[in-house]
Amino acid sequence: MCTQLLQDLAAAEMEVHRCLADVATERRQAEYLFDRMPTPCVLADDNARVTRANRPAAMLLNVSARHLVGQPLLHFTQHREAFMDLLRRMRRDRTQLECEMTVRPRERSALHLAVTVTPRSLENTSEWLWFLTPNPVVPPGDHGAPVTS
Repeated sequence: MCTQLLQDLAAAEMEVHRCLADVATERRQAEYLFDRMPTPCVLADDNARVTRANRPAAMLLNVSARHLVGQPLLHFTQHREAFMDLLRRMRRDRTQLECEMTVRPRERSALHLAVTVTPRSLENTSEWLWFLTPNPVVPPGDHGAPVTS
């Protein structure tokens, strides 16, 4: 009986190692896709502090992707109070939000963006994906404040 239990334990341990290898492969694939996504995208925490950024987002904000990590997105927004309202709604609703906002990239003129903010996953609503799509048309009367659609 002990021999059988040891064999079962060894088989379970092999299964755990296989699962861990699968998870590592999936993570590498997700990171690969994130880095090559053509849409500017940043991953940020509940306070909109960047934890990861792809190259198109870095180019849009005129900062290297590595330098964006740790930076609050608030530094790039033109209307801070409206941005803080958006963060409060994110934390409260924990669901995907769409808005328009104006950002001021480093050493460039302001850009109007269509923004989609969505939780990283159903299980992880403390990390958010921010999809930043340049919107050349500024709606009449919009001064860059986030507006839900």
